[in-house]
Amino acid sequence: MDEHDRELVERMRRHPTSAVVEADQPEAVAGALIGSGARALPPAVVPVWLGEAELLRDRAEAVLAAERVVAGAVAHERARRAQLLACPSAAEDGPAPTPDAEAQPGDDDPHADRDAVRFALVILAAAQVGGIAVYVADGLLLAAALPAAAILGVVGVALAHRPGPADRRTPGSVPPDREPSPTDTGHPAGARAGEPGGPPPAVRAAEAHLRRQQAAWKLAWWERELPPAQVGDWLDAGGRAPATLVVVDPAGEVAPDVFTAMAAALPASVRVFLVRGRGA
Repeated sequence: MDEHDRELVERMRRHPTSAVVEADQPEAVAGALIGSGARALPPAVVPVWLGEAELLRDRAEAVLAAERVVAGAVAHERARRAQLLACPSAAEDGPAPTPDAEAQPGDDDPHADRDAVRFALVILAAAQVGGIAVYVADGLLLAAALPAAAILGVVGVALAHRPGPADRRTPGSVPPDREPSPTDTGHPAGARAGEPGGPPPAVRAAEAHLRRQQAAWKLAWWERELPPAQVGDWLDAGGRAPATLVVVDPAGEVAPDVFTAMAAALPASVRVFLVRGRGA
């Protein structure tokens, strides 16, 4: 290896990013880098590596975009809460809440359920009484035992659905299962500090989208039987020395646009050198 190639090897070791270099002896230059820990990459597999790098970069950018959406949603919610605290009159001018927002028409209301059951039981009891009258009129007193038993069953169901003391409350009162306990902090389970009632729907939706993107990122690595890398490596190497790939291409098999796309798709923690013959 001549002086030109030795200087070239030293410059490549200090070079932080990918590059195309020309050497008098490409194999010797690549061998020197491989001896320092670089990995050789045949020109024929460069398109495969390009496709893999682009797919993983797309996954990483999707995760980073989802993280920005979550940060924006949280910041927007904090600004909204701060505005409400600074101007409480704006919240007071809105429509007054109903006394029992949880028991609106169409919701699951135990009182409405009991009313429906009682109404059905009255109809059933009347029908059974009519049946007994028919049996008595026909002289079949023994056959009246079946409707009588049905009436007893109706009475038992009615007694079972009688409201207890805990259910006898006036409109607007707080159900016993919703009354605050002495140890209640005012934040439901899973609620964030400073966010009574838990995160708003926009924040929850953004966090769910982020979790899906993170799962897709990890799955892409697991499918390749590799441990998931850090998403941030695609933007910042974190001050670490980048891993080096060396492609020896004296015949010019790798097209310039393919190498440029591969260098752009690889993470910041990986650099690739395309070593060609000098003057080729």
